[in-house]
Amino acid sequence: MVDYKCRKFYKQVERQIQIFNTKNNQYELKLIETSDGLDCLPYQEAKSRVKEYLSIIEDNLGEYYTEYNRIINNIDETMTNDDECKWQAFKYLEMITTNGLFYIEIIEDNESLGFFSFFITTDSLIRKTDSNPNKKVKLSFFKKAQEKTQLKNIFYLMEIQLKKKFFNRGIGKLIFNNFIFELSKAEQFDIEFVCFKKNQIGNNFYEKLGFCKHDDYKSTIVNKEMSEVINIYKMECTKIPQ
Repeated sequence: MVDYKCRKFYKQVERQIQIFNTKNNQYELKLIETSDGLDCLPYQEAKSRVKEYLSIIEDNLGEYYTEYNRIINNIDETMTNDDECKWQAFKYLEMITTNGLFYIEIIEDNESLGFFSFFITTDSLIRKTDSNPNKKVKLSFFKKAQEKTQLKNIFYLMEIQLKKKFFNRGIGKLIFNNFIFELSKAEQFDIEFVCFKKNQIGNNFYEKLGFCKHDDYKSTIVNKEMSEVINIYKMECTKIPQ
């Protein structure tokens, strides 16, 4: 069973996986889960399906999630410090219930090296530069009705996580070049994601790939406190490397 957002782009994702696997002899991509499939399961079973993924996230980014748990998950001082308030509990919910989420594993010789997850949305983290609530509009009875603006589809990268023993093998760059960029070019998707500011390795990697970092929180939908924790990255489909 696949939810509407997954179903809408399922064929495109499968096709790009096939193209990737045809071109690459060493690594294979495999679509393992969608959020709809997980959300239809009993909660404990769904958790068991993504437990390994969360373990990789914990190894790679656990220190940042622990440090910024209060800010990221909007925990106030009145909430008890039990298991339900740990960042892992919030992350499980996000991984299971986010609409339209695809989980793809990276495999070599039948061994999983890690995974990446993403969904397609029209909700950008970046505010439109021409959105001015005080802008005066000249009205005319004779002006033709304007066509409804087509919202832009955005490839939102939720995670790209490798097991630490597979770092520094060029796998992340390969996934971007041969899957994320290729799918986004073919479907005219802009690409967006966030990265912890303290994750210097990740930030250096994304900047080398050519992503634009949005530092001014006023130009984004996040508040000032959150903007001090994460960097927001965006690449328009017209800027994707050929």
